[in-house]
Amino acid sequence: MKLSSKTVSSKTVFGTVLIFIGILFNGYSLEFCMVERVILNIYASVLIINFQIILILFGIFMIMGNQNLTITKNSVKRTLAVFVFTMMPLLVLNGYMFAKSTTVTPGEDGSKGKLKLSATLLNRMLTLESTKISELQFETREILYSMQDPSSSLTVTIPLKGVLDGAFGIDPMIKKIYSGNISFEIRLKKAGADEKFKQIYQHTVNLSLMSENKFGWENISIDLSEYEGEEIVLEFNKYCEAFSFEDSGLIYDLKPTAFMYWQIPHIRSKKNIQEKNVILISLDTLRADHLHYSGYSRETSPNIDKLAEQGITFTTAVSQAPWTTPSHFSIFTSKYPSEHMGNQPIQNSVRHWDDSLPTLAGILRDHGYVTGAFVGRGPISAKFGFYRGFDFYNETNKASDVEIIFKKSMQWLENNQDRDFFLFIHTYEPHAPYIDDYFVKKERIDKTNIIQHRTALYDGDIRRTDKFVGKLIDKMEALGLLEDTILIITSDHGEDLGGRNPKEATMEFGHGHNLYDESLLVPLIFYNTNVFLQGKKIPHQVRLLDITPTILDYVNIREKFEFQGASLKEMIEGKDNKSRPAYSEATTYGTERESIRFNDFKYVHRISFGQITHPTSYGLPITPLHEFFNLKEDPFERNNIAHTQEEMVHNSQELISFIFPEKEFDKNEAPETKTVDLSKDESLLNRLRGLGYIE
Repeated sequence: MKLSSKTVSSKTVFGTVLIFIGILFNGYSLEFCMVERVILNIYASVLIINFQIILILFGIFMIMGNQNLTITKNSVKRTLAVFVFTMMPLLVLNGYMFAKSTTVTPGEDGSKGKLKLSATLLNRMLTLESTKISELQFETREILYSMQDPSSSLTVTIPLKGVLDGAFGIDPMIKKIYSGNISFEIRLKKAGADEKFKQIYQHTVNLSLMSENKFGWENISIDLSEYEGEEIVLEFNKYCEAFSFEDSGLIYDLKPTAFMYWQIPHIRSKKNIQEKNVILISLDTLRADHLHYSGYSRETSPNIDKLAEQGITFTTAVSQAPWTTPSHFSIFTSKYPSEHMGNQPIQNSVRHWDDSLPTLAGILRDHGYVTGAFVGRGPISAKFGFYRGFDFYNETNKASDVEIIFKKSMQWLENNQDRDFFLFIHTYEPHAPYIDDYFVKKERIDKTNIIQHRTALYDGDIRRTDKFVGKLIDKMEALGLLEDTILIITSDHGEDLGGRNPKEATMEFGHGHNLYDESLLVPLIFYNTNVFLQGKKIPHQVRLLDITPTILDYVNIREKFEFQGASLKEMIEGKDNKSRPAYSEATTYGTERESIRFNDFKYVHRISFGQITHPTSYGLPITPLHEFFNLKEDPFERNNIAHTQEEMVHNSQELISFIFPEKEFDKNEAPETKTVDLSKDESLLNRLRGLGYIE
């Protein structure tokens, strides 16, 4: 394209007009997507902006081309220069408009004004509308929600001694537009009856008196026993006083009620004295062989030791994955990672498990249990789907979380001791970074001895965590809950404390990068002196897959579920003495592998599908295609004898094929699955970095 010195052409004029229209359009493109009472998908605004960019680019080429369409290197350079100086400011402006959270315009009658939706806030509100899930103060609950309708209703039948359990929540965003009084109200009437609604609950909040840390969820419980056996209509309302604003035409109005939430209520009977409560404790990254009751030299676990001495201890419990997310999914669903689909390495997105699968919490909630969870954040965040089945899912976003999690759990037990409950407790201790120097000081271990020093810190963290397990037991005893509660203590995976990887590797310890026993063998204790024989050790191999079926068996829920694990009740009662083959998979660092552990043998297979994650950045080598170990003769899995045990390798593959009939060892393909975008949740990303799951 050659520039001409002649009179301005029609192409120049037309190109200039196009650029002007594109720039003018930039000022209205986002607001156009948020017209009063109409919300378009967020991607529509992206398309409009792209259209505006195309207009400007076409105008530039019209001017640069003028009457001659010949393209030269110089003309291309000039075009790029014009593009940079014309378009870059517009792109920066668009980025700012997308990132900007809210704009508030002045209002009247007690209101601060109208909330103008940016793309970020719009996306958030649309997510609330579609998923009906809200997180306030790191606690996730399922909600009744509509941006525009402040009322919701449900028709339910009230069971014997029926109670309504629920909560209301207030989003801190509400204070950007309003500082007056808001109210939550519940009304009811008999279904089909020609009668007015009767108010059964009302709560008013003065927002001007609330500080930021007071926003969150407020639990409520209402006795509905007078309506036993009747079908009633429940109406959940939200109000705000003296709020109004003028219509603006080009922005979407969000009233304060859009930031007020009702948790989906649960109508259940009061405590059934015939059934047991359940508490499941997962102590992240806890190796079975570092607990004193298992023969470990250091006294790391005096309180857990007492539970083991008085309960049922499985000495060979195998995790189905060597890292947090897929292992816990397997515990809750009794499915292998490749079946529940939560098995992808964490980067900026992670696979969201199969929502159609029944979960331990969901099954128990359907049978009248109050279900709650107090957990660390990171790889067990509600964003990955762990909230499913829980009345509430409370996360602690602290590097050292054990004290606050157990403190919250004990307070919750005190408030819910009169209910049938399932409580899940998870802490990231003794997960790295290891911090407790009790054994380092006691044994005067020098930092120069890296592995010994690291191991002593790890053991110190176990000892510290054990103290809070002891406090929980004391609290349960004081509340009279020990006899009525089945307590299970386990871990999601173990820990490689060093020495196996090559010296040049930057990741010489941790988990997720191998399927050896130090990463997969975990403690498993069942405790209730009225239910289980005291002090029984079971040597037969079991899987974490077996936890959910066992719990359901002991609380007399005998429905048929398509679990891949099986109840351990007969093994506990001495009627079954067969070890169970334990399949594991889903490494998150290094090459993707699977393993099968059976009859004191271990087979590890490098599978062809899956992501080879960070093979260079972590210095992890490509592992052999086949590894086979005789665990009696080689308990630390150092001597790979696969090349001399072809028949055993083949038998191992047949065993895997029995579990997964569709599996072929020469051609595997990873199935498609949906992912969860983590890029915008900086607090969660920081927690994942702190735990070593992402860089």
